[in-house]
Amino acid sequence: MTTAIDTPVAAIFTQPLIGFYRPLPFLLLKLQAGVFGWQDPAGYSIVAILVHAGSAAAFYALLARVGLGELARGLAAMLFLASPWASEATCWMSACFDLWAVFLGLLSLLVFCRYLERRSRTALAIATVIFAMALLCKENAVVFGAAFAALAIGKLGWRRFPAVVVAVLPIAGVTLVYLAVRSAILPDLGGAYGTAGALFENAPLVANAGTYVQGILDLGPKLPAAVSFVAFLYLAGMTACLVAAWARPRAAAMCVGLFVVLLAPVLWVPVSLTSTGSGRFLYAPALALLALVGIGAEVIRQWSTASKSAAHEASAAIAGGSSLRRAGRAAFAILVGVTVGVAFLSAGDQVRLWRFATDTVRNTVAYLLAQPTFAGPAVHITNLPLQTVEGPYLLKTYNLHHHLAAAGRAGRFDISADGVMVSARDPAVVVPLGSDPFADPHRPEATVITLPLKALRPGN
Repeated sequence: MTTAIDTPVAAIFTQPLIGFYRPLPFLLLKLQAGVFGWQDPAGYSIVAILVHAGSAAAFYALLARVGLGELARGLAAMLFLASPWASEATCWMSACFDLWAVFLGLLSLLVFCRYLERRSRTALAIATVIFAMALLCKENAVVFGAAFAALAIGKLGWRRFPAVVVAVLPIAGVTLVYLAVRSAILPDLGGAYGTAGALFENAPLVANAGTYVQGILDLGPKLPAAVSFVAFLYLAGMTACLVAAWARPRAAAMCVGLFVVLLAPVLWVPVSLTSTGSGRFLYAPALALLALVGIGAEVIRQWSTASKSAAHEASAAIAGGSSLRRAGRAAFAILVGVTVGVAFLSAGDQVRLWRFATDTVRNTVAYLLAQPTFAGPAVHITNLPLQTVEGPYLLKTYNLHHHLAAAGRAGRFDISADGVMVSARDPAVVVPLGSDPFADPHRPEATVITLPLKALRPGN
């Protein structure tokens, strides 16, 4: 946030910031800061929720354009709206890159469909511009190019391959321009985590891919123990839909292929199955898997509701055939309802975790600012809450410097800290983490402050 506020607009687009070249989200944060300021985080959260909801709506509309039925696209969009596996993308400001990249990527694909259907050059130009904006949000958006190619082939067919090439040529062109500009600013496909080659060199790619699939399908480890049993019902519903989807092999193969492509840029890092950690990396890849789930649900519905003629035959051959059909429809409705319900149950729990994190940070900052000893020449905090066991990050010492400046406290003094990990669910859990690596050097003359962690928990 401070980087976005302090960096001139021209510099945002001509240099890496905090190790990344993602200028558009930094510009958008700068604009939001002009509206909401430093002390009103609710404004940023509302924007993030609206963007995420916009992505879900665009996803629904896109699936309609490619021919999926109302049930398939509705289920896929609802599950994406819940996204309990990727709450970081919506709830953590540092993951806004993923949020904007997916929103603009889906929007560009939606406009691209209009071009394919009406041959509108204006639509193709608009789709290309929006896709360029997505690229400026996060480099991973490059792989959305595969979705453009898939749409063009699906709409035009292989027999019209020259038309397919013409359709995707502007997308390929803007991608090459982006990569050239980015390489000039950050060579070797580099970033804050290192170069692409170094990241992938020793990564267990197959094992990591397994954690991505499991992260979407198995919500049990993230749910509170008291309700984790319902995760089995969700897993059963998702698995049934994924298996049934293969009754439409071409569509299923296309979804799996897109899932692999969307996964490719992030396979160097595993996602956590027990916390929110790295969940943002699941935000985009989940789209393809959820489309597959929607297709499977549509297939199961067709199986559970026979045609009228088949129904008459079944009724004639089997006593109670009508009752069997009703039972099949009821079972299908329960399957879909439970799957969506558990997804939103988990999403609600994720929101509570992030709310705990926000309130804990707010309480801690307010406590420190009220302490007369929180002043120069140096302060050492013995138990600064750095993050939660469940995933969300809390405070770093550099955050405290920003809060001091926002509070109008003149003069900068050194702040060092030993960090701890706390639990949103268990007040007794406090895990020492050692020195905050982002802290100022520890000075012997520093005033020592020990935080009353239990008293700072929300509701106390």
